Amino acid sequence: MSTELNNGLYEPSPEACEEKMRLAVAYQVATADYSKAVSELVAKIGVTLKSEYDKLHQAVEQERQRSVEARDRLYHHTTTHGCSFQAKRASLT
Repeated sequence: MSTELNNGLYEPSPEACEEKMRLAVAYQVATADYSKAVSELVAKIGVTLKSEYDKLHQAVEQERQRSVEARDRLYHHTTTHGCSFQAKRASLT
């Protein structure tokens, strides 16, 4: 679905972009997984062996990287596709 702008050009409607919604959900899941990994790491500080801590720390770093990549994919899509809410508002003024 598209919306017509004042100059007659069409842009994708932010509400209708399925890819944006898919990427936003993936980003939410990735950040929730990162948060959970951090919580698990914090709970083990001072009560686990260094080798176990190191494994948990590595898992946190992997989840952090996954969330950064998901955020970047969402940002890249919204800026190149034109379905960002901020970009849409800016283009109408």
